[in-house]
Amino acid sequence: RILHTLQKDDKIKKQDNLGFSNLTVDRETELTEIFRCYLKLTVLMGLHRKDIIEEMEDVMSWADQQLTPVITRSVDTNHVSISLAEKCTSCLLDHMQHVVMAGAADEDFLKNCLYIIKRITCCVSLSGMILDFLCESSLFAITSGFQELFQEHIPVQFVQVLREYTEQASKLDASVVNPIKMKLRKFVRQYEKISKEFPEEAETLTDILETLSKALLMSISREFEKRGQTVVQEELEQTEDRKVPLGEVAEVLLGILQENTAREKVLQDFILSTCSEVTGIDVVSYSALVAHLKSVENRMALNDALSQLQI
Repeated sequence: RILHTLQKDDKIKKQDNLGFSNLTVDRETELTEIFRCYLKLTVLMGLHRKDIIEEMEDVMSWADQQLTPVITRSVDTNHVSISLAEKCTSCLLDHMQHVVMAGAADEDFLKNCLYIIKRITCCVSLSGMILDFLCESSLFAITSGFQELFQEHIPVQFVQVLREYTEQASKLDASVVNPIKMKLRKFVRQYEKISKEFPEEAETLTDILETLSKALLMSISREFEKRGQTVVQEELEQTEDRKVPLGEVAEVLLGILQENTAREKVLQDFILSTCSEVTGIDVVSYSALVAHLKSVENRMALNDALSQLQI
């Protein structure tokens, strides 16, 4: 039945123009299910025939030409078209992950997957699926000896997802944001676990934690700019422990960095190594963040360093 449906609707993969702008909601649902079935068959038959990479890369190439322009708004489109493109791309990400989990991927396939991800990172609704793929790929890369992918390519895509999340989270519904929060934690835990099994990769984990630290401070500054520097300074002065709200995104990132003492140590070291370069609203951001650190001794040391700065 599935094959019959695919043969009858072969244009979903073959035609040059999908005509997204003319889709109805019912047609969207139908096409999404057809594409899901197509991907399932592609993976199952590809694994059986040992040509899974060639078959999946064919689908990925099609998706990059047909779905990505809709997701990135590079073509004229409408709400239903965007929804269809996002749902189909979500299916594709899921099946890309299945190929990796089955151990059928190679280095070039992973690089091609990361290229697709790079093109669609702007779509925050796909961030959860992207982070799932990055987690699975990181384990596959390190166990397969693909150090460059593990150390550079995968963390770079994580940074892109993190950037989009921190910039767009305030505009998004909780149903979109909450899964991203959990999967950011999952990604960091994955690299943390791997760094324990492969101690030589500890530097990669540190780089990721420093990136989170930087994103945390940037999100605090962005939040304080919205509230007004003078208002925030008054709040700091009037609050006995100087703990003022940092903003929702900052609270999420801080929670990740304070999950254990080793992570918070990286955050503290980052603050100490960069605080001498900051001015203006960033000084206020650093001061507010230091107040949220768990170690009294470290708070005192960092406050001494910050006291030398000019706002």
